[in-house]
Order: sequence, then C-alpha cells, then structure tokens
Amino acid sequence: SDNCSVQNKNKYLKSMYMYIVKNFDIEKITHKCLIAGHTENKGNSMHSCIEKEKNRILKKNPIYGPSEIYGVAKLAKPTENPYTVIEVSTEVFLVWKKVCDTMGKNFVIN
Repeated sequence: SDNCSVQNKNKYLKSMYMYIVKNFDIEKITHKCLIAGHTENKGNSMHSCIEKEKNRILKKNPIYGPSEIYGVAKLAKPTENPYTVIEVSTEVFLVWKKVCDTMGKNFVIN
C-alpha cells in the first residue's frame, strides 16, 4: 500500500486479511507500506499503457461498456511481454462491506 490511512488502514482491509487467512491455506500475509511519495511501481506503468490505448481507441470508436475494457487491456501491449488479461465474472468478487460485517464490529478508534 502507499501508506494512505483513509484507503488502506481500515476495517475493510483488515477484514479482507482475516477472511483470506480463515478461508484459504495461508499462514502469513505481509503488508508492505511504501514511503509516501515513493510509490511508483510496475502497476502504474501498466495502468498508463492501458489508459493510452483506451484514448487511442476512443479517437476512432466509442467504448460502450466495461466488457470492452478486456480488449483494450489486451491491445495495450500486444508485443514484447504482452499483458496476460483474464476475464472474470462478477460472481468472483466479494462485497467487502458484507464480509467486514461478518468479521465482527471491533474496529473502533480509542
């Protein structure tokens, strides 16, 4: 994480970790907090590349829905280590607010 307390140090992230440890064969999770202002990583480059491809496509054709983003991501880097894009359905996503509610309510600030 980038050490942003509002986004990362909250009950949802803690509930996610608890859920993973409880439901999967994982003994340990290591969460690394990066130094604020020094958070550029490979993911940033990937997002930038996909954004450029999206803008290039939008100059010629509209993008009608989220399902078309899959193709945009595939086209973003077609050669030299192309991105592996896996299309998933909405059923594989969890609503973390609901998961958090099942993990307990002991998330108060002293």
